[in-house]
Amino acid sequence: MYQLVSLHSEFRSYAQKLTQNRVLAEDLVQEALKRYLDNDDSTINNREGYIKRTIHNLYVNSLRKEKRHRVYVLRSISTEAAVLFPSSNLEVVEELDQLFSLMQNILTPQERAVFIIKKSFEKEYEWIEEIFGISYENCRQLLHRAKSKLRNRQHIALYQGGSDLYNLFLKASRTGDLSPLIARLRADIAVVNN
Repeated sequence: MYQLVSLHSEFRSYAQKLTQNRVLAEDLVQEALKRYLDNDDSTINNREGYIKRTIHNLYVNSLRKEKRHRVYVLRSISTEAAVLFPSSNLEVVEELDQLFSLMQNILTPQERAVFIIKKSFEKEYEWIEEIFGISYENCRQLLHRAKSKLRNRQHIALYQGGSDLYNLFLKASRTGDLSPLIARLRADIAVVNN
């Protein structure tokens, strides 16, 4: 047990490098240590390797869960896909592409930024405030407005297809790197603010 305590900072450092998120890293380390202690340690030859591998696997599982959740959230935004998008047998990819095109047509850049980051990547309002310079209260109002506009059926005909914002979203979802998506959203906001 003493050896595990002495390695805790090494595990935390490994998890932080992997996740780029201090809180998530600590959660992963705690869960990995718990799983190790719950196991019969006589069957594990390399404790350090086992715990690091567990941290890695837990992180990969969390990324997969996040990705599934983002797709679910974006599909569910339309309330009824057949109502928002006329063709009822569209593929998920086509639906998401249409939704992003629709967002570019009917949402302001600030509404789009808050909506995508809050609903798809589940970032806190404080995080959004820091990244985009939008106050906490304004973030809440922008999210509410965005949801209302997307539920409004009069915007169905605005789909144009081929959204580059959608491609940036997909890349961020796959890699976990939000930088290009955030840069694009910031640029859109800057154009409107100038």
